[in-house]
Amino acid sequence: LEIEKNNTYTLQQELGIERRKTATLEEKSSRLEKLEISNSQYQQQLSHFQSKNAELLSALEYERQQAQEKIHTLENAQIRLSETFKSLSAEALSANNQNFFRT
Repeated sequence: LEIEKNNTYTLQQELGIERRKTATLEEKSSRLEKLEISNSQYQQQLSHFQSKNAELLSALEYERQQAQEKIHTLENAQIRLSETFKSLSAEALSANNQNFFRT
């Protein structure tokens, strides 16, 4: 009878240990599920941000090209205006000289 009491006591202790292990495993399993859900959400956000980043880089490159074209257009306009000014200045000087010599 004493042996059976000891066996029962030992089994109860082992059962308590196993219950605590089971509870710990259930807690870890629950935490793992929550972490997997969070990870999935973060992966979706990362994918969204990577897509948005690609869009912004594309828009930035387009804007750079547009700015470069504007600079090129302005440089050409500056050259043409300078040439026109030189031509007009030469004409005005020539006309001035002719008027000077006529008088």
